[in-house]
Amino acid sequence: YLRPRHPYAPDHSPGGSSGGSAAAVAARIVPAALGTDTAGSVCNPAGYCGVVGFRPTLDRYPNAGIVPLSLTRDTAGPLAHSVDDIIAIDAALAADRTPVPMQALKGKRIGTPRVPFAENNTTDIQGMMEDVEALLKESGAVLVEAEIPNLVDIVNETSLVTLGARIRKDVTAYLEASDSPITFDDLAAQIADPFVKGWMTPFLNPTDDMLNEEARVAREVIPGLRRSYSAYLKDNALDAIIFPTTPTPAGIEVPGTEDLIIDGVRIAGGIWLNIQNTGPATLWGGPGISLPAGLSESGLPMGVELNGAIWGDKDLLSLALAVEDILPATPPPA
Repeated sequence: YLRPRHPYAPDHSPGGSSGGSAAAVAARIVPAALGTDTAGSVCNPAGYCGVVGFRPTLDRYPNAGIVPLSLTRDTAGPLAHSVDDIIAIDAALAADRTPVPMQALKGKRIGTPRVPFAENNTTDIQGMMEDVEALLKESGAVLVEAEIPNLVDIVNETSLVTLGARIRKDVTAYLEASDSPITFDDLAAQIADPFVKGWMTPFLNPTDDMLNEEARVAREVIPGLRRSYSAYLKDNALDAIIFPTTPTPAGIEVPGTEDLIIDGVRIAGGIWLNIQNTGPATLWGGPGISLPAGLSESGLPMGVELNGAIWGDKDLLSLALAVEDILPATPPPA
């Protein structure tokens, strides 16, 4: 099977799962592309490849024709070179042509939660975030250090079960609705990547206990997280939160393992760093946008992400225009 190459460093991963879309945009093969996002699969490749990636509020876009992974988290999302281009695509996908003017940053209150978003950061990413926060302050934004209550515990409780427990049921329903002669077992037998096969194997034939736990999480835990996140924004009078899209620049995958080589060091389980920061918002279901924020010392793109209020997509895009305007330019790949 073939993998897309990273446009800045062909031996590195472009992220995923929409890495091909991000790489094609970054390489200037296409001006924009669509991806699909369950746990960060639009935003993390956007960050790794130096393009803009937008995950809308869950159910803002139609999901017709998209093979499901987790209907509690799945959405399409555009990737492009600018927030203006994202706004144009969003207007078409959401059938919402309300104008999106650039907001002034002065007086905007932006949260800077550190858990888990400041964990596992490389020196390059940490320096980039310090620079971005300084630019925001210079532009008159107010940075608010406040944590989202119990976020890591909730993510640990919900993330994997919501990623995989319903896949057999939902993909089977999709195939049947499409009158496809292919069965779920036909697809499962063709999983070529050892890492993907490894983490998905328990979900290919889920137990009743697994399905009951997924149903409980969807019924009780995720709605609680949505209420908690919305209250966090309201209680701190926040317009958005900001954090590094990924805690590292793109790494080199170690075939057949969960490891990544980052800056020459093999990190056990490093592939899960891809969704450390992008994953939480996919659980509470609000909009997020990754913006390119320059290159690391080794010449790899870095990204910064904004998340806004649930159903506050237009407001987030408006704020993103202003943040994009103060960020350092990210040059195209050589």
